[in-house]
Amino acid sequence: MKKIISLLAISSMLIAMTACSSEKKEESSKSETQSIINQSDYDKLKSDNTKLQNDYNDLKKEYDNLKDSYSKLLEEPSKEAPTEPATEATEPNNIDNVIWDSDYVKITYMGAESSSSRTDIKLLIENKSDTNLTVQARDESINGIMVNPIFSCDVVSGKKANSKMSFFKLKEEGIDKLETLEFNFHIFTQSGWETVEDTDTITINFE
Repeated sequence: MKKIISLLAISSMLIAMTACSSEKKEESSKSETQSIINQSDYDKLKSDNTKLQNDYNDLKKEYDNLKDSYSKLLEEPSKEAPTEPATEATEPNNIDNVIWDSDYVKITYMGAESSSSRTDIKLLIENKSDTNLTVQARDESINGIMVNPIFSCDVVSGKKANSKMSFFKLKEEGIDKLETLEFNFHIFTQSGWETVEDTDTITINFE
């Protein structure tokens, strides 16, 4: 009986020792696995950090290059902008510069300005009526050649307005110099566009 009890006790001890050994191996295995994972994460972080450092170095180098280029640009002497061709002014040649005077408007020729690509006829328009008016030109010709200028002037009742009748690229129309300008004015109300008057042909001599 004592032998059986002894054998049972020895068996229990062996089982317990086996279980402890198994638990230690399992813990050791877990520890090794955890160690491997941590090392892998570390290597990845290290690689990412190296890549970021390289990117930073590249960006810094590009920034330094741009900074140098900007500094050189500031040190270069400024280039003068091309100058426009001189504008030639033509004074009024009419004895009476008032080219139209009626109960509604008074229009005065104030001279002309010409450049290589544009000619402006300067006008002073006085609205003598009690209605806001718009003054436009019709049937324009220079030196007998029909042309199409840009001109439309709004004038409030009782007020004056400086305006320009602008011609472009006259040389392409075969006009080398201003000699005579002929046209008539079309005058109408701003509200309703009702015709107030159409003037007779007006002639401006430049020579």
